[in-house]
Amino acid sequence: MSADGWKVCPKCKKKIQDEKDAELLRLGESYGKVDSQEYLELANKASKKPEFPESLREDYEFYLDEYYVLEIDYVCSCEQCGFKFSFHKKVDILAETESA
Repeated sequence: MSADGWKVCPKCKKKIQDEKDAELLRLGESYGKVDSQEYLELANKASKKPEFPESLREDYEFYLDEYYVLEIDYVCSCEQCGFKFSFHKKVDILAETESA
């Protein structure tokens, strides 16, 4: 199996997006309750676009053996939060085409 790419981790993305949503909620709740300088600081922070690091490593392989069995392997894992997912499947492509 070979490392074929890096993506944004769905678990990390959700956490970052939830934090951004909480910032926006705090901004709305603070309107009229804090001085203007503090409100501007909150607004500046809340207006920044969230950054989603590509911390999810993807490894995958497709292989067709001499008996025409297709083997698919996919594994991904996040180096930041530990999220992991794997998928493995074997398909006899001759049997699949004969039944269709």
